[in-house]
Amino acid sequence: MSVPKKFRGKITGSDVRLVKVFCTIVECGGFAAAEPVLQIGLPAISRCVSDLEVRTGVTVCRRGKAGFALTEQGLRLYDYGKKLLLDIERFEQEISSLNAEVSGTLRLAVVDALITDKSFRLTEVINNFCTLYPDVILNLSSKTTEEVEAGIINDEFDVGIIFKRRTIDKIEYKFLHGEVNHLYCALGHELFDKPPASTGDLQPQKYNFCGYDLKRATRLPEIVKSFKQKAIVENMELAATLIGSGCYLGFLPTHYVESLWRKNDYKKILPSEIQFVNSIEMITLRGQTSQLVQRFLLCMQE
Repeated sequence: MSVPKKFRGKITGSDVRLVKVFCTIVECGGFAAAEPVLQIGLPAISRCVSDLEVRTGVTVCRRGKAGFALTEQGLRLYDYGKKLLLDIERFEQEISSLNAEVSGTLRLAVVDALITDKSFRLTEVINNFCTLYPDVILNLSSKTTEEVEAGIINDEFDVGIIFKRRTIDKIEYKFLHGEVNHLYCALGHELFDKPPASTGDLQPQKYNFCGYDLKRATRLPEIVKSFKQKAIVENMELAATLIGSGCYLGFLPTHYVESLWRKNDYKKILPSEIQFVNSIEMITLRGQTSQLVQRFLLCMQE
């Protein structure tokens, strides 16, 4: 039989077994009382205690005719051991819960026109999530950023993906990726065939602008604030439609334009000078503890 080595700061599976035996002896009040609980003989129990004393380098108890009694160090070791065993039990429960059957409805709200972005991994994440949790029902909505934020706060949605324009205390934000937007015109607009050479040649007040409300814009280049906003839209498809009419200038993500069957009818205006980057972020209610939501967030992080 191998002789146990003195403890050097590394806990082994054998150590956990010795601690379990020792704690049972303490709780039963002695070796003999612990024998039927542990279902091992007195020699084996005594050997476990001796091995524990060798591993820890301390005497944990007095045993003999006077009966069983813990030493001061043995009492401290019992306290430490109980904490260790409780932590192990808690860990085992948490691991078991990861594999427990998950069901329910996950309410996900997403801003529009992200499907064409190669950096946007939602389809891959949904595939992974549905494979792991086939009993979960997905309720997917397309909303504006403001609608998604309000829905998260009002418990209408569990998870949202938005263009971040502000920070709300009640919401937890996680950056996903940046989305580059350029100023576009389309076939039929006078700038399509005669693009300006610089921002100084652009004369912004001469042209009609369409897009999200400029009064709420936080990331647009300064020159854009001089445009005449003649149309306000709430989603990317409508902006692309108005720009495609040849009557308006407006911002569109490059990935979205590249996906259009009429993509050659759209042209960037001063792409190196007039552009901005949207911050695509995932949001949840701050302090969210739903197990279903946490598992979806884990899939997003993989």
